[in-house]
Amino acid sequence: NSAYTGGGGIDAYAVNMDFCTLSGNSVHTGQPGGGILITANSTANATLIFGNQPGTDVDGAGSGLTLSGDYNDIGTLGTNVTIAGGSGTHNQKCNPNFGALANNGGPTQTQALPAGSCAIDTGPVSAGALTTDQRGTGYPRKFQAATDIGAYEWNDRIFYDGFEP
Repeated sequence: NSAYTGGGGIDAYAVNMDFCTLSGNSVHTGQPGGGILITANSTANATLIFGNQPGTDVDGAGSGLTLSGDYNDIGTLGTNVTIAGGSGTHNQKCNPNFGALANNGGPTQTQALPAGSCAIDTGPVSAGALTTDQRGTGYPRKFQAATDIGAYEWNDRIFYDGFEP
């Protein structure tokens, strides 16, 4: 996605994102929020916002905005937004090294996490009511000890039968 003004992927008053991936979006040079531009305090949990450009992955339309939540991987922040976590805070800033948007199974294209990605098993232990990742049936939301950050759950299909640890 791209936008001439702010918010290459999302331009919204407020958002509540759970297990989302927001990457590869862009805005015109000098505009805020390559990935997302928010106007009011918002939340993100187990969400990956990385690789949007130019400038920042997340920015605010006003000053003093807070993006609260846990287990996120967020690249760059604009000066108008701060991150505030909850009780299980595990917010990180690392390159997840995910692949290009592609057909990785399921009805929609996804960005796969490669083995060894910093987003693997760094989400919450429970995915709550979610049973699958973005791809749907056949792709469990939790594969190992904890969920992955973002919309895609990595799994080693070679050892998927459970014979190997």
